[in-house]
Amino acid sequence: MTVRRTSYARAPQTPAEAAADLELLGFEFYLFTDQATGLDSVIYRADDGYRMAQARPAAGWPGPASDSVTVSERPVPRLTPAAAEDRLEALGQPFVFFVNRETGRGSLLYHRYDGHYGLVAPASVTALPRDLPSRPVPGPV
Repeated sequence: MTVRRTSYARAPQTPAEAAADLELLGFEFYLFTDQATGLDSVIYRADDGYRMAQARPAAGWPGPASDSVTVSERPVPRLTPAAAEDRLEALGQPFVFFVNRETGRGSLLYHRYDGHYGLVAPASVTALPRDLPSRPVPGPV
């Protein structure tokens, strides 16, 4: 069950600014609007820096966003929040970044510390589903 919904409405940022906010806030991932492309994006910690994924990666992206930020070229899945929950459980990852089929915008579903799920979506998205299926998250979080 999703017990927390969060939105973001900050001004567009560069990947370096988003990485700085991620560190400042102590987050594992950070959803933002990329200044260069205007796309919903997520940045997260990777082996030697940060990795960024975008809701609709552009063909011919110029390469790394900076020395410490690489950009994923993989397409982001288009899912409902319930399907994102299934994917999150199947992959065993701490979060799943997806384009919400219901809104067309980038969203992120994650495991919360209390065993529930959290959903992060753009502030301009007003019609979020009320709840995902009530299913406990297996194992420690």
